[in-house]
Amino acid sequence: MHTDCAEFTSGRSAPAIKAQPWSGRTLIADALFTAVVDPLTGARIRTGATIPDVAVDPRDGTLYAVCLDARFSDGEHNDIALSMSTDGGVTWTPPTKANQTPAHLDQGNAQAFTPSVHVAADGTLAVSYYDFRNNGTDSDPSQPLETDRFIAVCSQPSASAPDRCASGWTETRLTPTSFNLRVAPNSEGLFLRGYEGLGSAGNQFVSVFTQANSVADPATVYFSAFP
Repeated sequence: MHTDCAEFTSGRSAPAIKAQPWSGRTLIADALFTAVVDPLTGARIRTGATIPDVAVDPRDGTLYAVCLDARFSDGEHNDIALSMSTDGGVTWTPPTKANQTPAHLDQGNAQAFTPSVHVAADGTLAVSYYDFRNNGTDSDPSQPLETDRFIAVCSQPSASAPDRCASGWTETRLTPTSFNLRVAPNSEGLFLRGYEGLGSAGNQFVSVFTQANSVADPATVYFSAFP
């Protein structure tokens, strides 16, 4: 089908839209993140640390926000902090850890970063993120920094549950194999993207994320549907 651009450039003025006032700012929580770095070399990994992601439950308007936060490790490494609001953003729950990165890892491999959050049509909540849990103990920077993307899903979000999930979080690995973050483009740090997409088609989550596969293929974007 052909659409003539002249339909949109006829010279007719767009209708005026009267600006509406904004509400005052509401503090969700203090951001207590630290730098994300290569566990071996200390090189910076650019993650969009100061950029939160937000989502809304399409059924009842419950709001969710995620961001990097180091409070759960006493400042040693970042996890993914989740807060929710059931009153339109007037009040928010204290942040809780949403990523399911294993607790036994050393501080370098325990880092989680670049979170996304979304709510499916049935109210199921999902949070996706990268971490280094599958990375070994590197002795040389020529070795890969093994990185993966995960999605943690909660079928019964609850403001009263200690971890904001009455049904318990379930986690799935989105990357079929680990990729080497050390070959990612360097733009003020090793950089995949500032955001990674997370959406849904009905009750199925759909994720868009970046992998660094090789020096010749340092940043390819992938699509994954879950479940």
